[in-house]
Amino acid sequence: MKEDVERPNELVDLTRLKLTEIKAPRGGVSIGALGPNTDTATIVVLCPDVSVVKTPNAGVIMNGETATFTIVVTNSGTGSSNVSFDDQLPDGGLDWETSTEGCAVVGDPGDQDLECAFALAGGASKEITVSSPTTNVPGACG
Repeated sequence: MKEDVERPNELVDLTRLKLTEIKAPRGGVSIGALGPNTDTATIVVLCPDVSVVKTPNAGVIMNGETATFTIVVTNSGTGSSNVSFDDQLPDGGLDWETSTEGCAVVGDPGDQDLECAFALAGGASKEITVSSPTTNVPGACG
């Protein structure tokens, strides 16, 4: 198949173009016939492999102590990933907070979620800490 590409200001779909001859536009000098033309390429897809582990810093706390959870997000893959998640935080009148970049506590005390969105490179981890004081939590100690 032979196609002439002589419209310099128009887009040409090259996905269906098979080069058999290079011809100069508008009467210029032609280079002539080409031999077999093939090309190969390899595309490597770098995939993320994201895991999330949430751990309480203490299994049991006393009224007046701070309740804290640590969440570690790890990308064990080779590709970067845009990570986003919501985590419903324990209620009971607690007022949760975080200072982790890319994360925020939303909602009213007793009904809060941790919302996070951030980029995570391959082989990287991000640690997120969320905490709440337990002083004067209504009904905590009967």
